[in-house]
Amino acid sequence: MRGYLSRRRPLLRWLAALALFFAAYFALRANGAAMNRLCGDVIFPVMRRVSRLCDFYDGSVGEVLILTGIWAAVIWLACTARRLVSGPRRGAVLADFLLTAGCAALTVYAGFCLLWGAAYSTDSFQDKSGITARPVPAAALERVTVYFAEELSAAAVTRGIEDPAPKTSLVELRASPVDSAAFVVGVGLTAALLAAKLGVFPW
Repeated sequence: MRGYLSRRRPLLRWLAALALFFAAYFALRANGAAMNRLCGDVIFPVMRRVSRLCDFYDGSVGEVLILTGIWAAVIWLACTARRLVSGPRRGAVLADFLLTAGCAALTVYAGFCLLWGAAYSTDSFQDKSGITARPVPAAALERVTVYFAEELSAAAVTRGIEDPAPKTSLVELRASPVDSAAFVVGVGLTAALLAAKLGVFPW
């Protein structure tokens, strides 16, 4: 057991770092000042920089990342299954799989906590603007609803929605099966190349 743990120090350090992160996060989550500082000085500026980088790509960066993660998981599962079937030390292989899967799941949850969870403890729009929400009578809400409904109906008629003639400026865009297949193959090859270069999945 001691020899196994000594050979898995990177995974144990990964798990220890996650434990420290979650301990600090849950301890400071209710501290509004700390969350305001974290989001204002770190998280939001990083998100804006990443958003500027993503603007250079016309497609969906999120879909590319998700598909890459799926392909990486498929390759990893295939390698683990092969090692469990034909390789020695199956107990160590299974322990590696469980430890790595747990660390990966906790890492995803840590990202969720940083991107969404921390923002829920920051000052709200009402706190920052000084605007106080007041109760509104039902009659006022009805008048506003009727007003927006009339304006929407007038805008729809003005833009020619009720016109039965074909829309000459309407262009339908869709990906062909060849485009979808090329995209999936490209993402799969990228995931396999990253796995081979980083040595994430031992063969």
